[in-house]
Amino acid sequence: MLLIGVFYIIVGMWLESIPQIIIFTAVFFPLVTSLGIDPVVFGVFTVMTCEIGFLTPPIGVNLFVASRISNDTIEQISIGVLPLLIPYVLMILLLVFFSGWVTFLPDLVLGPMR
Repeated sequence: MLLIGVFYIIVGMWLESIPQIIIFTAVFFPLVTSLGIDPVVFGVFTVMTCEIGFLTPPIGVNLFVASRISNDTIEQISIGVLPLLIPYVLMILLLVFFSGWVTFLPDLVLGPMR
């Protein structure tokens, strides 16, 4: 999962999230489900890693939007965004190593889906 996450982040630096999700989920989903990873966990993981790539320079589209709104340079926005990436990365690590908390409430109400 970590390798897939690194791939999503690197690709997300140059490609927007929606095309990235459409293209690469079709590739990775069969692999991930064959490894026994819950599809909901993989969906949350995919969206979070795509968002990290979307916020990461050099071509993070959100950076250009924030730059335009705030009238700051891309460099200033990039420096301001870097500390905000730390919680994202921590959540990705929690998701990869302790994925049971993602589906805890649905499993509690509906029972395990496996």
